[in-house]
Amino acid sequence: MFFVFFLVVPALFLAEARAPYNGQIVEDSERGYSYFVPYAQTAMRSKLPVLVSLPGKGLKSKNDLKLWSKAANENGFFVMGMDIDYSAIKKENDLRRIQFRITDGLKQVSSVYNLRTEKIYLAGSSAGGATALALSLRYPDEYQAVGVIGGGSMQFNSSLYLINAEKKQFFIIHGDHDSSIPIGIAYETQKELEQGGGNVKFLKIPNGEHALPVFSYEALVQWFAFQENLFQGAQSAPGAA
Repeated sequence: MFFVFFLVVPALFLAEARAPYNGQIVEDSERGYSYFVPYAQTAMRSKLPVLVSLPGKGLKSKNDLKLWSKAANENGFFVMGMDIDYSAIKKENDLRRIQFRITDGLKQVSSVYNLRTEKIYLAGSSAGGATALALSLRYPDEYQAVGVIGGGSMQFNSSLYLINAEKKQFFIIHGDHDSSIPIGIAYETQKELEQGGGNVKFLKIPNGEHALPVFSYEALVQWFAFQENLFQGAQSAPGAA
């Protein structure tokens, strides 16, 4: 017992020494992603839930994370944002490469931070929303729940994978004055996901345009936090694996 104690404690201090970015956004331009570290990381008591965000077209991940950081910090989420060239997505292999980048990026950051990466949360805005739907339907075992902000359209032949929507949780947030992606398209996506067996929550933002205010991101993180509480409750229930 004494040997375990002295081995574990230095490891915790070492991990914290290597993770000095609590409450900050860190950019890794070489690997094409940025991440936000909540202050909850300091406690190091349990693994943090992970949210992967896919920003809108032309928006750098480090700037997109500014929209997520306040709510992520309040709810104890580690957020990794991906830099993506959506115009380069032409084939299935392009989506596979994005999924590989996400998996590889999480492997890199989880070597430093205490993260739970076996079931992660996925969100996207605008083009990132369509890509989030595409990835979640192709890799259903990877994602705990999915959020879409101002990007509720089914692209990349994602309708072919709707069978994988069954019993998954989705949250679509859309402005009723969105001229780029009319809200009717988002309603149609809701219908498709529900027909595939998905559970879909829909929030209409009155007078909301394509670029939605930060409270939309806060509402989505709070919903993710609710899903995380349900997940943790199920994990701790008697008889859970």
